[in-house]
Amino acid sequence: MKAALHQPFSGTKPQDFDDAQVAMIKKGETTIEEVEELLGRVCGQHVYPLVSGDVKLALVYSYTQVRGTFKLQVFTKTLLVTADSDGVVMEVSLQASGER
Repeated sequence: MKAALHQPFSGTKPQDFDDAQVAMIKKGETTIEEVEELLGRVCGQHVYPLVSGDVKLALVYSYTQVRGTFKLQVFTKTLLVTADSDGVVMEVSLQASGER
């Protein structure tokens, strides 16, 4: 496997990532190193069996914001970027829920 496994956060809380930059990630072209240059340090990784056998690595960016005291507002967004054995992006999935 040519793609290097990157160390996730250690003792720090995940930072919000700029989801406007996600559009710059091109399937079949962008590498996982370029993804990290765009979005910053990854907060997690998945490997088989959490991703299909064709996928060698998935980078996970996740951010949660909680506001309020008694009536909580929760906003969550998660980006999953899958890559092949050469570290080239295969799929990009961004999901968000709640209100900012």
